[in-house]
Amino acid sequence: MYGLARQDTSPFQQCLFLARFDSIGQPVDHKLICDPNGGTYTAGINWSSIISTSDGGFALTAGSFEANDGMLVKLRYDLSIEFSTVFFDTSNLVEFYRYIIEQSDGYILIGYVVDPEKPLTPLFSQP
Repeated sequence: MYGLARQDTSPFQQCLFLARFDSIGQPVDHKLICDPNGGTYTAGINWSSIISTSDGGFALTAGSFEANDGMLVKLRYDLSIEFSTVFFDTSNLVEFYRYIIEQSDGYILIGYVVDPEKPLTPLFSQP
């Protein structure tokens, strides 16, 4: 399971929440991943992703809310963080990495960006 949760102590920081369950649905363990700088992490079903990796761990994409930067987090099987990378970009408004493809020498991230020079236009407009 992958989603969002807030810390239960002040400053009630929004973090990434992960949980593992056994084959009959009993909780095995869980992990709260928070920004060490006090920022807000975010994820969404339509723009972030999580995959199982060939080493038995997991890789997931998320976002750094304040900076609107996309990120990749690699977890070991026990949900401990192997590495975390935020892709800082000063030329785009927002970056989302929707798909993760594991390769023998790393990962390919596929997603989209919001260009500040081209404002968003709605797909549908109402009269």
